[in-house]
Amino acid sequence: MKGCMNCGNISCGNNKKRDCAGCGRWISPEDKIAELEKDLSEEKEFRRSFIHDYREQVHNDNDTMKQWREEALKIMRDISACELMKVVTKAKQYLALEKLENFLKEIPDDGVLS
Repeated sequence: MKGCMNCGNISCGNNKKRDCAGCGRWISPEDKIAELEKDLSEEKEFRRSFIHDYREQVHNDNDTMKQWREEALKIMRDISACELMKVVTKAKQYLALEKLENFLKEIPDDGVLS
């Protein structure tokens, strides 16, 4: 025994009425294709807008990075080489102090390393 042409259920009241509009669950192939095309066009539009927004954001970020780079170069030009070396040396000292502090935190209270 075949089921309803619309919903596939054997117990559907429209099972015997093959030419009827059906039980309401069935969508004609043309309507289904139109629905899928609509979903596809919405998806394509979403992707287009996403890509456009992404490219615009990257462009803005690149402009911001260029401005920061130019500002950093300007500041560095104003600093003498001696002062710049002092800054680098001070940064290395802070890094060494941080490593020492982390090492000291690892030492247990009894002073014996495992």
